[in-house]
Amino acid sequence: MPDFPNRNLDSQYWIWWPRESAAKGLNRKTKYHLVKDENNWDGCMNLTLSYRQDSDIVRPFGTIDRVFEEQYFLTDDLRGKELMDFIVQKKTNKKHTAWLVSNCNQTRGSIHRWEFGKSLAKAGLKLDGFGKCFGNIIDSLVGDAQLESYKFYLAFENAFHCTDYISEKFWRNSLSTLTVPVVFGPEKEDVLKIAPKNSFIFAEDFKTPKDLVDYLDYLDGNDTAYLEYHKWRNAAPEVEHKEYIHHSESGGTNFAEMMCNMCEELRTRKKLGFPKKMINSTTSWWWRTVKDESCYWGHTMPDWLLEFPPQTMDDAFDEMKDEHIFTTFK
Repeated sequence: MPDFPNRNLDSQYWIWWPRESAAKGLNRKTKYHLVKDENNWDGCMNLTLSYRQDSDIVRPFGTIDRVFEEQYFLTDDLRGKELMDFIVQKKTNKKHTAWLVSNCNQTRGSIHRWEFGKSLAKAGLKLDGFGKCFGNIIDSLVGDAQLESYKFYLAFENAFHCTDYISEKFWRNSLSTLTVPVVFGPEKEDVLKIAPKNSFIFAEDFKTPKDLVDYLDYLDGNDTAYLEYHKWRNAAPEVEHKEYIHHSESGGTNFAEMMCNMCEELRTRKKLGFPKKMINSTTSWWWRTVKDESCYWGHTMPDWLLEFPPQTMDDAFDEMKDEHIFTTFK
């Protein structure tokens, strides 16, 4: 752990960066809450960095702009009917639905999605499975190319109803491969906040797995109805040709965009004279403000975390957001 007693409070920010979803790590994180000690790690952070939209710094798993850039390389910037015809042509090999999944049981959410996926297969879903769960591991570059020939992709998260958790399964594996994502895991309102209009199918909208399978089969046999889920692609802006950058967990565009977002936040604060921000409890913000307790299935919320109200970013002290202080800094 860093040097707590001698930390620089005047011009240094400590940023809390949870790299996994809120479905993981509750028990591990809470051991750092040293209530009666001078080192209160839970209340020592100044900024937050995560996939959540209410973070100080957002780490995106994907963006609409990036999808449009990648679409350019697949379609040579086709528009209108030509683009729709191209998509139909891509899907004429009778491939229905793909699912790439390698975590079948490491979290309660991953177990839940695996069971739901099996229920769809049992209901008759024409599914091609890849990844460790199917014993069919493929190279990521090859996998992206393979997915382009499918009409649907199961964008199922390993976390269930964790606020704003929508990963590369939705962006890279689905939208960026001209595939319609079938979404399971996040709450619908969170997907609607970031997704292109009418770009996905939400699994929980259907009463039974069979209802969902029947709807996918209907779209599979009706090009006009299927292409309704691709019309948003015609809104793509003109994109200059540039070298395709493949995503990677270690240093692809997601990480680069996160670092740029962090630099922008820090530079803004530096220009304003390093206004202070203090978060009462990052643990409370991360786990107690989720909309649905099923997010952290399998974890027990400790008593100390239940003793005070859930902390939001609005509860944090931030000089930069105080209108009087902010004006003074400017």
